[in-house]
Amino acid sequence: MKYYMILLLITVASKSCIHEKQPPAPTLELTGRWIWVESSFITRGMQQPSITTPASTGIAMEVEFLTGQKLKLYHNNTLVNSQAYELWQTPGNPDYILELGTRTLQPNLEEGPIYITGDSILYIAGGYNDAGAGQTWRRVK
Repeated sequence: MKYYMILLLITVASKSCIHEKQPPAPTLELTGRWIWVESSFITRGMQQPSITTPASTGIAMEVEFLTGQKLKLYHNNTLVNSQAYELWQTPGNPDYILELGTRTLQPNLEEGPIYITGDSILYIAGGYNDAGAGQTWRRVK
């Protein structure tokens, strides 16, 4: 019994010295202003995706990602939403996920996996179940 207690203590002590791996902090640089280029949506039964643009909606959308995981959303140069967002990765997956605190206005910023090409084009691959949505944004220089 004494040996079992010693073995148990050694196991507990050694386990407490092992640090669990934490997912890395996001390093994707979103900070700054982005202009909406287009959104697309497709679902089962649609032959072609539905494409919306500032010209087709009459709304020029712009998002400003601020430090501290805050953002501001503008429609036609008018602030319409200010909210928090999260940018995270799942362990073992290099993709970043953009998650919004609220989604109350349409059109709005999509949420989901995001990709930046070069340093000027942001693509958000939103969607759910059997439908796909995506948005393209261009960084304001």
